[in-house]
Amino acid sequence: MPRVLKSIGKRNKAAGSQFERDIVHDLKDVLGIDAKRNLSQTRDSGGDIVLDDWVIECKRRASIAAYQWLEQCEASCEPHQQPIVVARADGKKAIAILPWAVFLTLLGNEIEPPEPSREAPQRAG
Repeated sequence: MPRVLKSIGKRNKAAGSQFERDIVHDLKDVLGIDAKRNLSQTRDSGGDIVLDDWVIECKRRASIAAYQWLEQCEASCEPHQQPIVVARADGKKAIAILPWAVFLTLLGNEIEPPEPSREAPQRAG
């Protein structure tokens, strides 16, 4: 393999590893989760970061192939786990990609139901 391609591959791998470390730090700093990178995932398969009920696949690329990555992450999940892909394109912010049903569940857990109105309903007419 030409040296140029080897150095590009090393840079890409280094950028991906740094992105995984950034996500682990965010999980620790923002949520207090003691997350760790799955360093054996290349050999044993599985996600980049595995939490009890979540598998996180980190992608640092120039362009995003979201559906392929989500399918890859879903294939790594145990039945009780939910897939999340974290990706960042060059020059862009990191994004999380997860199935819509999972997002709705998360959102539903965060939103409190509205207080019932104490006023008597008004009748039209």
